[in-house]
Amino acid sequence: MEEFLYLEADEEITSVIDKLKGLESKSVGLVAPKGSMIAQSLVSLKLLQKEANKQSKQIAIVTSDEVGRNLAAQVGLDVYADVKSTKPLDISSDPGSLSKEPIEIDIRDEGKGEPRKSKSEGVKETSQTEPVEEEKLPKDFTIHRYDEKEDVEDINAATQEIEAEEESIEPEKSETVASVVPEHIGKSENEFVKRPVGDLKDYSKRQEIEDSRPIRYQDIKQEKTRDRKVIKAKPYVLGILGIIVLASLVLLADLLFAKLTVNLKVEADSIDKTVEVKVEKDRPKSDLDAGIIPGIQVVKEKDVEASIDSTGEKDLGEKAKGIIAFKNESGTDEKILAGSSVRSSSSVEFTLDSEVTVPKASLNSDGDKVLGQASGAITAKEPGTQGNMAASTTYAVVGKSKISASGATTGGVTRKVKIVTKSDIERGKRELQNKNSDALIEEAKSDKTKVFLDDAGSIELSDYQASKNVNDEADKFVAKGKLRYTTLVFSSDDLKEASIKQVEKTLDQEKGLVTTDSDKISPSIKENQINIGALLLNSQVLSHVGPKIDMKQQAMSWRMKPIKKIKEIAGAIQGVELGSIDLSPQWALPVAPIINKNIKINVEYSPKTDSSN
Repeated sequence: MEEFLYLEADEEITSVIDKLKGLESKSVGLVAPKGSMIAQSLVSLKLLQKEANKQSKQIAIVTSDEVGRNLAAQVGLDVYADVKSTKPLDISSDPGSLSKEPIEIDIRDEGKGEPRKSKSEGVKETSQTEPVEEEKLPKDFTIHRYDEKEDVEDINAATQEIEAEEESIEPEKSETVASVVPEHIGKSENEFVKRPVGDLKDYSKRQEIEDSRPIRYQDIKQEKTRDRKVIKAKPYVLGILGIIVLASLVLLADLLFAKLTVNLKVEADSIDKTVEVKVEKDRPKSDLDAGIIPGIQVVKEKDVEASIDSTGEKDLGEKAKGIIAFKNESGTDEKILAGSSVRSSSSVEFTLDSEVTVPKASLNSDGDKVLGQASGAITAKEPGTQGNMAASTTYAVVGKSKISASGATTGGVTRKVKIVTKSDIERGKRELQNKNSDALIEEAKSDKTKVFLDDAGSIELSDYQASKNVNDEADKFVAKGKLRYTTLVFSSDDLKEASIKQVEKTLDQEKGLVTTDSDKISPSIKENQINIGALLLNSQVLSHVGPKIDMKQQAMSWRMKPIKKIKEIAGAIQGVELGSIDLSPQWALPVAPIINKNIKINVEYSPKTDSSN
């Protein structure tokens, strides 16, 4: 058996038939507890068999109730001991297995002990003692009839139909018993045995049966209505799903595969025009009439440092010193002040350590001129060996043309070291910018969706520090600072729209730019106003002038339109000649794709025809 249907002890025949209709399985086992009214009613079992035949189902009874087994076997149903059994019981071959226990059916109104009255119109009301029609059943069967709480009207009609169709069952002996049929068919009052039975609803036993079932009837009962609706709606659901799947496949093919190419021939002249476009940061949207587009300010910062070589030199050696003789040719005494510059014949500078007065020249007894003389100490201005002079070295005193000097100097020693100069400090700033600017600029270019101009940015160095001061003795020093790069980037689409708008303002009203992917928009910096967050651009536009057609808008308007309609629209555009229309793949619907990028318009320009020729 493919599926089991668990019955309640007091479940009615109409309920069981409804459940049977709701099952898809062709082989169903009806699990009836002991005392089940369905299993103890021959009419109910026949009705079930008849309904199963109508539904082309094979049913069997699974029960431990001996009376139920016997009745099911008489109806011709297979009987199983339990749900695990693989073979039906062979009851017909064992007559002794037929139960001698009477079948008790209570037909009294509940709580009143009075016979139930038939609800069928035109049917004679019968009492508990009226005779009932006998059915010929196997030997030793005794049936006590009590009210099964079934709908007598429905059972009467169904029973009459069964009795009209079925053949009589021949008894083993002439003995007859009361049949389990509605009370108005009875024959003999004496064959009815009045014996009340206890409540069939033994909840302790029923709970025990329920707990042992793999599927509880309550669970089936809760989902009965919903399952039946799902089963009945299934053909409609499958149809709807089929339509949805088909539509989805068609749409998917259009979205992913279909591509439309429209070739147009446009009568147009080329144009090369430069217009001004301004970029402003934080502007929410473009002002195409004014030629202003929004820009995004990009700022990149980096801590930088570099090691800078010192270029200055300083001689830390010893200065040469000496005492030289000064001679005066003039006729008056000459005073030479301390610190006066004394220059050797080799142009080495010395200074006079202390004041010296050189007496005037005089005549000797022979009448010859005798120069006045005085000695003074001098020191070289710069240390080094270049200050060491021989005794024959002559000197001149700056500002004293009548004074001459001669003598030797010694003790000069050379020892030069590197020192930091002011120019070295400034060079450190330049090197920090030059060595690190490229990295910041490349980082600012990372957004490939925006237009970036190399000369649109500015570099600033802040927090500059040098590890040495000017004139400090050092071969190298460290320069540090914070480098900041600021620029403006903007959308190429915004630039194109603003540039085209500015060009079209200079054209005749009926003319426009015939824009395609082959057009070129080349911006350049006219004025860098990055300090206030703006750029003034010169935008060079290379395009064609012809009938005013917005190709982008045209492609958008063609989406999901039939190809035939597109041919009509394109052919009606003044100054435009429709070429070929290609739709791929070939199995695609003759409808333009829904995705705008899958619609491509190729424009072939032709020189404007002179109507005067």
